[in-house]
This record gives sequence, structure tokens and C-alpha cells, in this order.
Amino acid sequence: MDASRNEVDVEVTAEAPVRADSQMQAASPMPTSTMVWVVADDATAILAEYESWIGRNVALRKRAPSPETVRGYMGEARQFLAWLNAPVVPDGSAAAIPLRAVTPQIARQYVAWLMDGGHGRAENGSRRPRDWQSGQYTPATLQRKLAGLKAFFKFAMARDYVEGNPLADGEGIRTPEAHEHKTEQIKALTHEQAVKLLRAMNTAAARASSPDKQNAALRDKAMISLMMLQGLRVIEVQRLNMADYTPNVWGDQGTLKLHGKGDKHRTVVLRPEMQKVLDVWLKRRELYRPEDDALFVSLHAPQGRTSGPRLQRMTRRAIRARVDAYLDSSGLKDVGVSCHALRHTYATEIVASARRTGQEVDREGIARSMGHSDISITDVYIDYVDMFMNNPSAPLMGILREADVEETARG
Repeated sequence: MDASRNEVDVEVTAEAPVRADSQMQAASPMPTSTMVWVVADDATAILAEYESWIGRNVALRKRAPSPETVRGYMGEARQFLAWLNAPVVPDGSAAAIPLRAVTPQIARQYVAWLMDGGHGRAENGSRRPRDWQSGQYTPATLQRKLAGLKAFFKFAMARDYVEGNPLADGEGIRTPEAHEHKTEQIKALTHEQAVKLLRAMNTAAARASSPDKQNAALRDKAMISLMMLQGLRVIEVQRLNMADYTPNVWGDQGTLKLHGKGDKHRTVVLRPEMQKVLDVWLKRRELYRPEDDALFVSLHAPQGRTSGPRLQRMTRRAIRARVDAYLDSSGLKDVGVSCHALRHTYATEIVASARRTGQEVDREGIARSMGHSDISITDVYIDYVDMFMNNPSAPLMGILREADVEETARG
């Protein structure tokens, strides 16, 4: 990096075009020799330095941060630096802002921009905000972005890229809180909808126009079944390796070793029916002879061949895309229904089954199988199901029925 300019390369989106140096200098009230300009024609020195800093300073439960955590922090930094090149502020000005010139007021303007709608595609690379129709980030996403911004300013202060922390003591920075009850955050399929989703994959496999498409449908059925009927997170499905699956450990029940968030591991037991679904896919997987040890691989063999270039582990984005495709084709792709909704379905169906049969809900068993560190998280699913199955207004519906009977008699 050229020390005389102290510039950094950033990934700039179409919404945040890079400004010429002359425009940026004209916008600054401070001497340019003291500025830390953020432009896109130099090495990625600051971001590379920040990535190294994250690995040493962002510790979760005394563990090094996961690659996903590092990518998240880096994404928030890139989004902020891109905004500095073309800030959206209330007075309509758009002249670029030097990093050293960022004040609490500018930081508040950036947070206000995040809180506005129109973020159709998140600038940090994620597919879209939760509320993708309005383009607004959810309160949880905003809190995460603010946490990432705070971490970046700690780094910038330590490296003397800023003179003070614009977010020190809060400085009036506030993001909206999630006011909805936790049960309102649950997105789950009903029993009938779950059956409909699995039937969509059976149909896709039966009507496939090529072996690759048929095998992909069988693979997708295994992935979706693990999320919806075993409670796996999408990241746990994506990280599965062949060695993690052990069939027939206890009679005709197998096990899967999962690699979850925060480098935590757990083992789930597969019922015979689930093991059968997985075995069907694995027999088809053998035909491709992938070099990758991943349990679920993309099927990109050349046309008419069963082997070819190395078949890669599916990405989380690819898994989500497959889930969305089947939700769409089944008419189930409502706002908020996604891979994680399949995991919610696992918990709500267990609770509903226990309620229907008059059995006690095995809170500890659900928490253990889902990898919950706090059992109160599991209680949210119980509250959600009870909200419907134990509706307090049920006894009052007799009033409606009596009124309807009387109206019918008059007719």
C-alpha cells in the first residue's frame, strides 16, 4: 500500500460508486495529509489487516471465531466502507467521507441508512434481508450490523485509522428492538404442508428428464428430510462428511455426527425410515465418485457421463436455493419460510404429536437433539403449539355455532 495515500481497496456495489480523489478531497474539511481515504484502486491492506485482527480479538466462548463469523464481520466492514464512498445522508449530499473524518453524527447517518428500506440485496453478500419485500433489515440483522461496526471501529482505533470511536458510549446510536413475541418469530410448516413438500421431491424424482436430475431430487429429499424431520441447521447439513454417517448403530437405526455453530458437535440418531432416505441418495452418490468427502455434493457431471470433474461440496447458498425451489413449486414459499422454517417444523411437530396423544413433551430431548444450549429456547416451540392447540377462545365458538343453527332453522 502507498503510505503517502494510506488508501484501501474495498468491494464497492453498484449502489455505492467510487468517487474520484478530487471529489473526495473537495468534500473534506480536514487536511488531506491526515485523511484515510477509502478508494478502490489500491491493495486490500486495511481489510486484510482487519481480518487478521478479528481472528485474534473476536473470541466466542474463548474459541477462535469460525470462518462464517469472520466473513460476517468482514462483510459489515465492506458495506460501511462502500457507503463512505457514496454516503446517503439527509441533506442529499453524496461526496465521499474519509475514514478519519467519521464522527458520531456520520455514524448515526449510516445507521439511519441501514434502517431505511430498499436494501433489496444485502451489500455484505447475503441473499437478501429477512423482510425482502420491503427491503428492510430486521431488528436482529441491524443489531448484528451495529455489532460489526463497533468491532471495526475498535480495530481502526487500535491502528490509528480514526482519532476516536464514533460509537463510544453509544453516542445516540440506536436500532429498533424486536417487539414481537418470540412465538411470532416461529415459521413452521403444518403436518399436511410437510407431507406436500416431500411429495414434491418424490414427483421430481419420478418425472426427472435425466439421471442427474433424478439423483438431485433424491439428494434434495435427503437434505430437506434431515432439516425438517431431524432438526438440522443448514450449516450442519452443509458440513456433513461421509465419515459422519454410521448406519445400523443400534439395530436398524444409524447416527450422524453434526458440526454445528461455534465449533460445537452433537450426534443425532436416525430412525430406519430416515436412514433409508439417506442410503438411497448415497447409492446414487457412489455413481459420481466425487473426490470431495462431503455427504452432499453438487451434481455437475458432463452430459451423458456419470463421472467427470471433481464434484464439490454444496454451498449453503446452493442448499437454500434447492429448498426455496421446492417451497415455490409446492406453493409454500411465504415470507419467512425457508431452511430454518424446516428446523422449526421439526420442533413444532414433536410438540404437537405429544399434545395430540396426551404425552409429556420431552423438553430436554428436543433441546439436546436440536443443539440448544438454553432450554428456554425449546420452550418457545411449546408456547407456539399451545397457542393453537389450547386456544382459550375455543369454548366461546359455541356461540357462533348456536347462532348459525338458528339462522339455518329460519331459512
